[in-house]
This record gives sequence, structure tokens and C-alpha cells, in this order.
Amino acid sequence: MIRFFPNDYKSYSQRALAHMELKNYKEAFKDFGACVLLRPDSESYYNRGFALLEINYYKEAKDDFLKAIELNPGNTPAFFYLGVSHFLLGEFQQSINSLTYATNKDQMDYDAHFGLAMAYYHINDLEKAKAKFERAKKILDPTLSTNSPSIFKDTYWEVNEKQLFTDMYKILSEI
Repeated sequence: MIRFFPNDYKSYSQRALAHMELKNYKEAFKDFGACVLLRPDSESYYNRGFALLEINYYKEAKDDFLKAIELNPGNTPAFFYLGVSHFLLGEFQQSINSLTYATNKDQMDYDAHFGLAMAYYHINDLEKAKAKFERAKKILDPTLSTNSPSIFKDTYWEVNEKQLFTDMYKILSEI
């Protein structure tokens, strides 16, 4: 379809989403790049940022999430992924700022709370780290019937940053 309609944003977007599902992130990045050129809006930058995050281009992803937010300050998921990008770049205070915004908009965002727990740990605010960790667990298991990392199964951090998640879960559990 794209070869017949090379300026069709939706065709690039759909193909990029298919590449994302197939975990062909570099191809998705290329198609989302075309989307940015054809329709430089918040959604295009957000989608390209997400593809960049998946191929570990954290700084470039951060730049795209910042642009997505500039174009649409109500793009709450962009704040979460901006926080992730900051965290993975070692920019812990900036990560806290972005993830706090995400949790203020969605208090049930367990991934953002877990990200905050990790970031607070890294700036040595152990009290806040523990509180955010407990909040994430309580959202996922309101009865707190288990203290197993299995309650985080299929969450962003457990799926996309498995080793980091495993290490930080152990550390946060011991605070």
C-alpha cells in the first residue's frame, strides 16, 4: 500500500505498529520516523520514542517524549516513558519529576510507582523508595497476600527491564 500512497501517514503507522508487535523495533522506528515527517504531532513523536526505547536509544527516546509532551501536555503515557528514559540514563531526579506527574494523573499506575521506588532508592531517599514500592504492590495485590515478585508479572519493568526489575525488587524488599 505504501508504494502506491507514499504520503499516507496511516499506512506507515499501521505497518510500524505491526513491526512493534513482531518486535522488529528498528523497522518500526523507520516507519514511525516517516510518520513524524508526514504528521509531526504528539502521537507520532510518542510512538517513535517508544520504538527508540525498545532499541535502547534512551537519549533519542527522551527527546521524542519531550517533543510529544510539548505538542500535547496531556499525553500522560509520554510522561511515564519520559521517566523511564530518564531513569535508564541515570537521571534520577528528572525521572522522579516525570513519574510523579504520571502518578498524579493516574494514581493506579503501578509501573510509575515502581519506577519512582527505584529512582528514590538511587537518590538515597529510602523512606520514599519503600513507600512507592509498597504502593505499587498494593495496587497490584490490594490484600498484599503475597510478597512475591510474581505480582509484577507482565508489568512494564518486569517484561522490558527484567534484570533491573529482579535486582531492584530484591533491594526494595529488604528496605
